[in-house]
Amino acid sequence: MNTNILFKIDKKTKDLAAKKAKNQGLTLSAFLRSVTKAYIDGDLDVEIEVSQKTGKSIEAGVREVQAGDTANHEDVFARLGV
Repeated sequence: MNTNILFKIDKKTKDLAAKKAKNQGLTLSAFLRSVTKAYIDGDLDVEIEVSQKTGKSIEAGVREVQAGDTANHEDVFARLGV
């Protein structure tokens, strides 16, 4: 059974990817299926670059979790008055 994945991407990037795939004899859909399978199979690694500010925020969050400074969802909702 197949399913659809919808995501937003700017038109220029989509068009360039489709053109490159076509030059390699693929549709954009076939290329994306291939890349997705390679990712699942561990044949493709992805690195995500974040800004220095975001990186520091993530590091601070990791330190909080490691120190046990966390709250369950009930406490968070209570603090928010939800």
